[in-house]
Amino acid sequence: MNQASQSKSLLTHFISIFSLFVVGITTISVIFPALIISNFGIHSSDLEIFEIGNNASMIFVCNIILIGFGIAYYKNKLPSKIQSLLFTLLHKQISKKTTIIVLLVILLPYVILSTPELFLDEASQAPDYEIFLAAKEIFPFGKTTFTEATEQNDRYVRMILLIASLEIFQNVKIIPFLGSIALLLTTFFFTKEITKNRLAGIISVLVLIQSYTFLKFDTFAMYENFWVLFYVFSLYLIFKKFPFSSMSYALSILTKAFTAIFLPLSIVFVFYSNLKSKTKLLILVTYGVMFGIIVTIWTLDASVYDNILRFDLSQLLVALTKTSYQIRFDLLFLVSILPLTLGLIIKARNNSHIASSVLFLITGSIFAGAIVEMLSYHFVILPYRFVPTIVFFAVGVGILFNHNKEENQ
Repeated sequence: MNQASQSKSLLTHFISIFSLFVVGITTISVIFPALIISNFGIHSSDLEIFEIGNNASMIFVCNIILIGFGIAYYKNKLPSKIQSLLFTLLHKQISKKTTIIVLLVILLPYVILSTPELFLDEASQAPDYEIFLAAKEIFPFGKTTFTEATEQNDRYVRMILLIASLEIFQNVKIIPFLGSIALLLTTFFFTKEITKNRLAGIISVLVLIQSYTFLKFDTFAMYENFWVLFYVFSLYLIFKKFPFSSMSYALSILTKAFTAIFLPLSIVFVFYSNLKSKTKLLILVTYGVMFGIIVTIWTLDASVYDNILRFDLSQLLVALTKTSYQIRFDLLFLVSILPLTLGLIIKARNNSHIASSVLFLITGSIFAGAIVEMLSYHFVILPYRFVPTIVFFAVGVGILFNHNKEENQ
């Protein structure tokens, strides 16, 4: 085993342990919601630590069924007809024409059913809309003592896109909705690229489009998906046009600074890729230059991010427990995140590096929110910030259903 293989093996072990920790905290918090926050939260004296959560029974039963089914399939213990059917499905390759038809069948009803939401009043849906309007009045270089408006104007790309939607279409929701549609398509192309399997891409789109969290915020202007779109697209560009990957990542950060914490996820993704060492180095250099430019912009603009920092380690575990609450309506995620994690770990142990990197994207994006709460008193974990987690979860499901040996990692 050469040095590169040893490094990947060690990293795979670390990601497996880290992911089990993050997913374990999330799952425990579904079963015993007060167990962790009773020791680290602000309501410790008022909580029954072993009180069973509302979804505990469902989560427990579904996990037993899914894990048992997975083990039975892996050990070839299923009835022969079911085993054969699954084998055929998992190894199936579909044509480009069929893929286009299937995507249209999925996307057209989604667009038609979501369009009425574009005519809902953003101001009544999202209190942050008033903050946006205040920020719009002084964008891009105006000054104000209104901290929230200043923070909005530090998201340069987001403000440009929202103002463009308002000015061009007289509707602030139009371009954000187009961004959500683009995110669905990017999820397909990203999954297809790393698996070399169109069926895996379609599965990932189906998993994403059924998500309550995605559907809840897909037409919201104040909780738009631009930042997620640009970040996922930056990962896709690593394989297609790598010099532009850092540019797309920069657009994501300048839309929502939260994705700056995703840098380790991108580095690990590059490390696991099958790109040449020189290309990997060039990508990392461009990322470094990009981060340097963004920090310089924030410094010159006296960014609000300099004034909202703290360090509170106890908030790390508390924030992780919030995951199960904030996405409590995403039942598919809650019932299958542990089985998916175990499945991806098994694939990773069987030398599927793509499984390791995507697993780290899933659990790392959850952990990133906890880091934000640990380091800032201004930002808290909200449901829309889990959209990238849902995207990577969808990609992970696609990978689990992919048995194509020509993966891009």
